[in-house]
Amino acid sequence: MGATQTKDVKWLCTNENLEAIILGLDPQPDDVVLAVCGSGDQAFAILEYVESVVAFDISTAQINFAIQRKRALGEGNYTRFLCLDELSGHSGQEVRSRKKYFLKEGRLERIRRKLDSLLFRVGDITNAFFGEATQYSKVYLSNILTDSDFLFNSPPRVLSAISANLSTGSLVYDPSGPPVLREETDLFITLPQNLEIEFELTHKARLNERSIYRYSPVVYIITS
Repeated sequence: MGATQTKDVKWLCTNENLEAIILGLDPQPDDVVLAVCGSGDQAFAILEYVESVVAFDISTAQINFAIQRKRALGEGNYTRFLCLDELSGHSGQEVRSRKKYFLKEGRLERIRRKLDSLLFRVGDITNAFFGEATQYSKVYLSNILTDSDFLFNSPPRVLSAISANLSTGSLVYDPSGPPVLREETDLFITLPQNLEIEFELTHKARLNERSIYRYSPVVYIITS
């Protein structure tokens, strides 16, 4: 996993708190989770607790990077999986927090045993709802509702697709908080009627989200 393989990779590691994501999504052994890939950290962390994870990203470079990390973990090469060489010049809080999370005793081995249940795919996350019969019970959105790399109409499109294709009781984790207003467009975004905030899980996630980026995660629940 040398420099030529990571030159087009925007995200080498997550800048979110992985504990917060796990507490907010409340993963269960029979969950099938749809996730935005990014660095892959979130998908790997969620995999420890659930039946399976499918991670999408519009960036081929990010998907290939995550696949390389999956291969490294499968080979038991934890240094390569954690990208310690690539991150050697980084000393930020997010890097330390993420390393501490994954190096908790036995965690990487538990994730490693479940790697066959982790799939990576290039494409928009809403593609997951078309042409396949997979029924997802949890969704992790990363920052796609607010990141400038995405089109301004992405939030309503993504939220509409999710609310129309998940079953009652399904959960959606958005680290960036309720997408009520996009300042760069003055576009107000109305949540679908069957998507409501799950206040208890949102509270748990926010108590544990201590990244320097001041994320204010919200957990939604499908109500009908």
